[in-house]
Amino acid sequence: MVFGISAMILTGMSWCIAGAIMGGAPKHHISTSIVQLVQALVCITVSGCILLSTNMLGKSTGHAQLIVAACCMASGMVNFWMLELMSAAMQRGPNGIVWAIIQSATIIPFIMGFLFFGVSFNVVKGCGIVLVIIALTLFGLSKDNSGATSNTWLLLAFSAFFVCGIQQTVSNIPSYSEDTRQVISVFKSMMGSIGTLISALICNAIRRIPIPRLFMENCRRGIFWKYIILSEGIGLFVSYFLYYNGMDALGRAGLGNVANPLMVVSCIVGFVIYSVLFLRERLRPLQCIAIAACVAGAVAICIQTS
Repeated sequence: MVFGISAMILTGMSWCIAGAIMGGAPKHHISTSIVQLVQALVCITVSGCILLSTNMLGKSTGHAQLIVAACCMASGMVNFWMLELMSAAMQRGPNGIVWAIIQSATIIPFIMGFLFFGVSFNVVKGCGIVLVIIALTLFGLSKDNSGATSNTWLLLAFSAFFVCGIQQTVSNIPSYSEDTRQVISVFKSMMGSIGTLISALICNAIRRIPIPRLFMENCRRGIFWKYIILSEGIGLFVSYFLYYNGMDALGRAGLGNVANPLMVVSCIVGFVIYSVLFLRERLRPLQCIAIAACVAGAVAICIQTS
């Protein structure tokens, strides 16, 4: 259980890198869709080589692998659109608040957990859900502090919130079954990246932008490769050793529903600190209260009572 909790906290902190890239890439005229596409290709290539050179999948059944593949691909596809919505919101509003709103979607997989997967529910956890809802309400009521001329960013942020909730719910499903927990994280990471790749191809097809041309326009920029190296260098390590293994460890301990809240608390706190120190964003009092309520709510959801 200690490993599971530690892994989720470190995973949440690593998510801040994705937030920083999605918020910063457009400012450097870098396409977020092509960043996600290249990230997916790197993960698919590395994961595929590992799977082909080992017999790691032999420990799990074909049925379990099929379920995991479906869930992870769906999660990857949905996650692509969530990040695109998040990036659009960050270009129009305060990055720290956008991030906190989206990560508050942790209440959605938690609710699904006790509705459909037999996860225990109590008054403390109920209070946690209420606190997160209060936080979201305060975020919606607080005035923007980024100089935006409209509330479009707020609409985009809450749209990403619901999409994020769907993504987290789907990604959590394999952790509720012992059979699917036997499927290794390398396979899960590859399937998730295949889903991301599919969505990236669909996105650019809808926009009618030739991918080879878009890639050439971006790959000439040194910062593009800095994004790729930073995100994949840390991202692959987290995916292979922390994210899925941590969720499985908590699932075996009967704490599968606290995985996302643990990650959310660490990533919200981490990204808010980043946005204040590096993006020079100022927080209004109401926003500070909302962030505190959000973190307190996520902590309450994690508390196990008899």
